[in-house]
Amino acid sequence: MILKTRNLAISEGVETRLAIRTDSESKEHFFRFMEIHSEGNLTDTWVVQESDFFLPKTVWFVPDELTASENFKFPEEWFSDGASVWSGGIELGEIEGAVVNDRRISFRKESSEGRNQFSYIAFDGSGRLLASEQPKLIFSSGNIKPTGDSFTVELNNEKDIAGLIIQRFGGIIPISSNDLNLD
Repeated sequence: MILKTRNLAISEGVETRLAIRTDSESKEHFFRFMEIHSEGNLTDTWVVQESDFFLPKTVWFVPDELTASENFKFPEEWFSDGASVWSGGIELGEIEGAVVNDRRISFRKESSEGRNQFSYIAFDGSGRLLASEQPKLIFSSGNIKPTGDSFTVELNNEKDIAGLIIQRFGGIIPISSNDLNLD
């Protein structure tokens, strides 16, 4: 998905994002759902190029401190650098799609009242990473536990962690728990 996002940015010549859903409105999508957005022709509009991609059922993106919420419960010992680092975050609402060349195209509109929150990894039109610090995607296994009207994701074990560091021109470096600093 990272390579698809970068390749689309280059072929279309526009900013393109691998967007990970981070709001807790839907536990099915929460930190597991990805889609590729490319910059649209309309102001603050993003074209959904590819969607409906989920991580396996018991795997989540590990949030950073800013996006970690009461919905995540970490083991007693965790990694000081064991969190995803994104290019940015955005709230998007859905707007009516269109059919182009027998293909349905969906749009997401940037707005302060967007119901869907995404964190993302972004590439510019030449395929360069857009980020103030080097992004990484960290994954861990866990189970979902109901808590009243909400839910909690309990990460099972500090050893069940792996990830990817994304380099400036789209290269990917795999990392494991051995590459992270356990507190």
